[in-house]
Amino acid sequence: MGKAVENIDSTEYLRVKSYRIDKSFVNALISIILLKAVVTCYCTVGNGEPVILRVGRCVTDDCQQFFLLSLPIHQDYQMDLKGEDYSKADYLAWTDDNEVEAIEDPSKPFIMLVEDNLEILNYLARDLGGSYNIFRASDGQQAIDLLQKENFQLVISDIMMPVMDGIELCRKMKNDVRFSHIPIILLTAKTSIKSKLEGLGEGADAYIEKPFSLDFLSAQIASMIKNRNIVKEYFAHSPLTHMKGIGFSKADQNFLEQLNTIISERVTDSNLDVDLLSSLMNMSRPTLYRKIKGISDMSPNELINLSRLKKAAALLAENNYKINEVADMVGYSVPSNFSRDFQKQFGMSPSAYVSGLQQSK
Repeated sequence: MGKAVENIDSTEYLRVKSYRIDKSFVNALISIILLKAVVTCYCTVGNGEPVILRVGRCVTDDCQQFFLLSLPIHQDYQMDLKGEDYSKADYLAWTDDNEVEAIEDPSKPFIMLVEDNLEILNYLARDLGGSYNIFRASDGQQAIDLLQKENFQLVISDIMMPVMDGIELCRKMKNDVRFSHIPIILLTAKTSIKSKLEGLGEGADAYIEKPFSLDFLSAQIASMIKNRNIVKEYFAHSPLTHMKGIGFSKADQNFLEQLNTIISERVTDSNLDVDLLSSLMNMSRPTLYRKIKGISDMSPNELINLSRLKKAAALLAENNYKINEVADMVGYSVPSNFSRDFQKQFGMSPSAYVSGLQQSK
């Protein structure tokens, strides 16, 4: 540049006294800090070479402040957002009422991405597609349509979208018992406290600012799904844990309370199945199946059987009935079948369970 310069850290600019601060200088500093954040989030260097943002000032009086962005010459990985020609239809998981994208591995969690920017939508889908089954929607209304056709473990949505934005999508999901159990992560460039409070106030489970690190987003997704699965596993294998314990929202807890009451009142009814249960819950059979599967990772019939065994565990804990009597009270005509199912579900026989309760007193 032909001038003597001195390299300094950007934080030194924040220590100057207020009477020496020039408005244009402050604006330049803010731009530098934002640039550094963007570079840190988006530059992926394959061979480990660092990305350096160097801020400097001239020693001579006639030179303006400057900054230098140093990128490595060699980069193994390149993010290509425009390498292919995609139409809007290519991004939709459902192309009509009956057609769905092929699912490579049904055991992977199902995640929906909601984003109106098709390039970002495609990039996120490619990055997350190795670990999850990805479905895509370009606005909140398309997301609602998809939610009625598939059982999702997580929704990741932008906020600013046409037709229905992310805040409205979050509001509808959390106030609709069919979807209220599904966690939602909001992605947005809005960084104000007011915007964050608005999203969290509508029930969003996480709020991530743009630009964001894909590693951070992936970690957030994995942690959220893992924690939900831990709660479901504990409920399934703990004899005395109430069904409401797997509800993360008030709507879910109310749903589970109603469901538990209906099953408990008919626990000896051998005709209690998903058809009768859906009628009593005033829900269609497919909707009830998706709801119960999503919130408990069980089919309705599996949840009915588990409820019978938990009712039996509660009766045995009272120590007023024999095991054969309890088996009959929860709808088992053959006591050996009851003992077999109890052992399989809770990892102990009914007699060992009763013995353990007595020893703990």
